[in-house]
Amino acid sequence: MRSSEEICSGPYVRRYSTEEGVDGLAGSEGTFLICSFWLVSALALAGRVEEAERNLEQLRALQNDVGLFSEEYDPSGRRLLGNFPQAFSHIGLLHSIFTISEAKSER
Repeated sequence: MRSSEEICSGPYVRRYSTEEGVDGLAGSEGTFLICSFWLVSALALAGRVEEAERNLEQLRALQNDVGLFSEEYDPSGRRLLGNFPQAFSHIGLLHSIFTISEAKSER
């Protein structure tokens, strides 16, 4: 089992560890925003609502000037990467907001 430190950097989550070259591609990739939003939802469902809200706010800060997200984010380069705009990222955003809201109402 892999630890979260291998694929997480703060609120940012990679699809998988690229250090071992498991995908056959050279180099690394950015963190995937839908995976990062899934982490927000998982934290909320686990009762860690405050942590989920902190992560969500950091992720929401990545929106461009008209509120759109890309597929990936490069935390070290501080830039959006990949397909743009990315519907999956927006679906993840909406789902994480809904999950936090539900978790708060169940308290």
